[in-house]
Amino acid sequence: QMLDEVRHMTLGLEVIKFILEQHEDNVPIIQRWIDKWFWRGFRLLSLVGMMMDYMLPNKVMSWSGAWEVYYEQNGGALFKDLERYGIRPPKYQDVANAAKDHVSHQAWSTFYQYSQATNFHTWMPEEEEMV
Repeated sequence: QMLDEVRHMTLGLEVIKFILEQHEDNVPIIQRWIDKWFWRGFRLLSLVGMMMDYMLPNKVMSWSGAWEVYYEQNGGALFKDLERYGIRPPKYQDVANAAKDHVSHQAWSTFYQYSQATNFHTWMPEEEEMV
């Protein structure tokens, strides 16, 4: 699984570099694309975070821990590599990084409160899960 993630990151990075190297006018286009899709992806991933923190029977790590490893560390290295092309980290990255500790809990609370409307089964976490 880890090799697959590395392969996807490497191929994606090379495609972005190729596009950026073709013409300087591509820099603002790529930056807008990164800003737009980072935020949309982050909002959608709150559902993954909710499932990681509440639904996995054998939790490996929390959503917050996964965000630190996969985005802050790995993604940070990726954006460091793209700096020389004029690409900066995504807009609202700071908001997403700050939200890593609570976004999954907010999503779970929303699904819990509106479970009849969403037809999504939720439950109160056990006491030992509330740490």
